[in-house]
Amino acid sequence: MILGTSPYALPSGCDKHVDRAFWLTTTVETGAKFGAIMMADGTALTAGLDQHIAIYPSALANENYNAKDDQGGVWKLLRRLETVKAGAWDGDNDYAGALALVWSELSNYGWYLAQDGVLRYLKSKEAKVGSKKLQCSAGDAVFGAEIRDALTPPLGRVPKEGVDWGVSKQWALAFHGLFAHPDGHQAQVEFGKEHLVHRTKAVRTFTYADRIRRQRSVEALGYTHDVTLMRVSEDPKEEGAPGVMSPEYDLAMCLYQSNSVNAPAVANKILLAVSERHAAGSVAFSQHLIKALGTSSYGRWDDDLEHGRYQRTRAAARASGLWPRSLFDGASALMPKDLEG
Repeated sequence: MILGTSPYALPSGCDKHVDRAFWLTTTVETGAKFGAIMMADGTALTAGLDQHIAIYPSALANENYNAKDDQGGVWKLLRRLETVKAGAWDGDNDYAGALALVWSELSNYGWYLAQDGVLRYLKSKEAKVGSKKLQCSAGDAVFGAEIRDALTPPLGRVPKEGVDWGVSKQWALAFHGLFAHPDGHQAQVEFGKEHLVHRTKAVRTFTYADRIRRQRSVEALGYTHDVTLMRVSEDPKEEGAPGVMSPEYDLAMCLYQSNSVNAPAVANKILLAVSERHAAGSVAFSQHLIKALGTSSYGRWDDDLEHGRYQRTRAAARASGLWPRSLFDGASALMPKDLEG
């Protein structure tokens, strides 16, 4: 694991919901710092401000020998970084050099990153996946098991020292050098916001309290307007205007977006339950969504945990100045330190 370096600061007075939601998500995921690399959670590699993964551990746990569903979004982010126009050469801090180092590491393993953002084999080979040996052709997608075992040997469980630790360290430093480089910062931000919008607009199946399954999007459940147009205003004259969010409503959906990155199925289930009881945008909707997310027993979301996700999200939001302090402090706070108090 390598911590991020350069901070990602949101412009003062920013009123666009997508920008605010993405920034708050990054503060919880990486401390809003570029260059954070995680290679200790079974995903082979997690990188980017909002932490995109190289492989899906669930796909490897339920191996179907179809490499197309193994790879995560970090490869598409890498493809975006490849298209960045590098700035002036800056001694050892050369963007082209940082990119070339990652490309060299991939090539050493017989892989290349295609224009569609998929890691593929440079030439035909026999791949060992679990107990099977499979024939792969040049251009085929690389199996997730191979990616995991190459970046985090052996089998995703890197030892604390020795040859395998050194291999993983070399990969981590190469990726860190690229993701930390300032020339690629804006590309990472835009990719992350696009990803947030995509998962918000994506249609999926939700099972309602009456057990009826319906096709809906998160946007249809939690937003009153196109998410890309939503903005925040405290002006009473704008209350109820299309696309205008109150600070309370914005904060609630920012918390949802942050938690969704960590566990989308859990966050979506909570959002659905709240949306069945309260109209999106209402005070009751915001209150119940924050409480439901903040008291969830999933992972480390519970507000009782001093360094859990709720407390870290609240602390970042409170310190940012983006929302009125009254939303966090006082008897009627929407996002208090103790949700049960």
